[in-house]
Amino acid sequence: MSAVAMERKGTVTERGDEQRGVQARNRERRELTQQLRDLSARIAETMRGIGDKAKGMAQGLRDRLGAAWGRQEQDADRGAAERIAEATAQRGERDRDTPEPGSAADRIASRMGGKSGSDHDQAERDRERTRDKDRTGAANDER
Repeated sequence: MSAVAMERKGTVTERGDEQRGVQARNRERRELTQQLRDLSARIAETMRGIGDKAKGMAQGLRDRLGAAWGRQEQDADRGAAERIAEATAQRGERDRDTPEPGSAADRIASRMGGKSGSDHDQAERDRERTRDKDRTGAANDER
């Protein structure tokens, strides 16, 4: 007589026990799989919440830092503007008292090491000649 027939009559068999074990493990596997899905969904939901909260916190921090830097920059700009205004006023007073001779270009050149405008022009021409020589040499090297 087969194990299935014996099981139907109520007799417990070794094959029947094996089948019941397989069925129990399959039920347990399905339950665990469902629990895993539920936990994964909860983890994903929690992570989205954490991500949203982190984004909000980061944006708040950026806003606060921006405001703080903005205030510092405004204070620095205000201080710089005041220093520039003071220096300009002092310069204006000095210029009224002792005007500098020559053009503005001559004054700038003299502050840059004593070169006059014509010396500056000569130096520029020398640099241009050097660049031309370099270009010509490079073109000859390519041939």
